[in-house]
Amino acid sequence: MKKHRALYCAFDLFPTSKGASTHITYFANALFDFFGGGMLFTLGNKEYLSEEWEGSVQLKRMQKQIPNFWKRTQYYANELYNEIQSLPTLEVVHYRDIWSAQAVLKGKRNYKTVFEVNSFPSVELPYRYPLLSKGSIEKIKNLEKQCLEKSDSIVVPSQLIQERIIQYYGIEKNKINVIPNGAEICEQHYPKLIQEEYIIYFGAVQKWQGVDILLKSLPYLLKMKPDLKLVICCSTRPRESKLLQKLVRRLELEDHVIWKYQLSKQELSQWLQHALISVAPLKEDARNIEQGCSPLKIMESMAHKVPVVASSLQVTQEIITHDQDGILIQSERPRELGRSLYLLLSDPPKRELLSQNAYQKIQNQYTWVIQTQKLQNVYHQLIEENIVC
Repeated sequence: MKKHRALYCAFDLFPTSKGASTHITYFANALFDFFGGGMLFTLGNKEYLSEEWEGSVQLKRMQKQIPNFWKRTQYYANELYNEIQSLPTLEVVHYRDIWSAQAVLKGKRNYKTVFEVNSFPSVELPYRYPLLSKGSIEKIKNLEKQCLEKSDSIVVPSQLIQERIIQYYGIEKNKINVIPNGAEICEQHYPKLIQEEYIIYFGAVQKWQGVDILLKSLPYLLKMKPDLKLVICCSTRPRESKLLQKLVRRLELEDHVIWKYQLSKQELSQWLQHALISVAPLKEDARNIEQGCSPLKIMESMAHKVPVVASSLQVTQEIITHDQDGILIQSERPRELGRSLYLLLSDPPKRELLSQNAYQKIQNQYTWVIQTQKLQNVYHQLIEENIVC
């Protein structure tokens, strides 16, 4: 029988090029470093092994492919529950979604639980399933509330998410730990991949990311910078950018937009390092205003000494100080975005000042070493409580 003391579980395919995968990597490693090993339980598919070991860490994946989302969550929860029953020595279970909670919080347990809240399905699922009924959304909200109430500790990446949990779910503030995303300082120097000057967007391409706003800003920008390129590094597959590709054709921007998909960490770093500006054009919608986030793209850009232009929302204001280590502009205004990009492109000393200040901020506040130490402090407190009890 396995004697793992720690379990990290996530209803996510792992590893992938998405930001969630980066977050899982660092937080799971923090857990396993603290406990000297453990199990990581995630989703898989035919491209992944169902089980593998990396030193003292056992990685298990639910391999069965179930097209129906709800049935898939149920099957995953059952598989996870069976796995938990085989691990009587567990001391801490860290989970990052309400689907894992169906197994983690089920029945009597001797371990402590950490609920990592990066998003709320009640906010995100309606984007993915527009026909989702109000009754179903309410059931999901109730499930979210139960998870928040029953977990021993809660970890969130932004103050906005903490505020929403307190306001909407009535959870006490002292139960919630704000641990933002982090970034690795880029010390490697890569050769340029293209000679043209370019700005960059990287990450997922859901509606709330505002990539369409960035594309609509380009015609204004190109009037003043006709040779400029925009590199879009999608963490998703090409088919998920079809609507944006159609917009590029409609705006006649084919010669100015370079598409890259599911790049490795090193490939992305190479493109990012030589960008003149990194853009995070987040929209003012429920995903960013009501739910909140902690945009990895902003922190990773700052860690690469690339100046950032982002929408001025609470989640970006938590990271960027306007005109000091980045530029914040009003969201969803293509003309204003184009103008701001042009002004910054035309002012190399300003870009240098912003990037240096941003780089210093990452070093002082936002490295992954700093964030994972905060997480390990949470584990330490839980273990102390167990000893006292």
